[in-house]
Amino acid sequence: MVWNPFKQKKNIFKERGNLIIKLNLEGFDKKNIKVDVRTNRIYVSGERKDKEKIKKKGLFKQKIEYSSYSDSFTLPEKVIPKKAKWTYKNNILRINIPIAKS
Repeated sequence: MVWNPFKQKKNIFKERGNLIIKLNLEGFDKKNIKVDVRTNRIYVSGERKDKEKIKKKGLFKQKIEYSSYSDSFTLPEKVIPKKAKWTYKNNILRINIPIAKS
């Protein structure tokens, strides 16, 4: 499957006093994903590198694919950036950020 950065789905909703953001980042390794949350903005980036080696009689073929993802957007609520937490499981990046009380 070819990864297309222009088809990344974003789902943003409120849940129990938190702002939840879900992104579909297929094929990334958790260690290569970065999340930076500010008071009213979030920055998400990631890199991935796929290697394929084929060795047969008298043939050696190596294919390397590299892709990156970067996105930032304004949050619909003021949040508490220092308390932001995120997980990456089954190709879904889930960011949980407490909403700041007015």
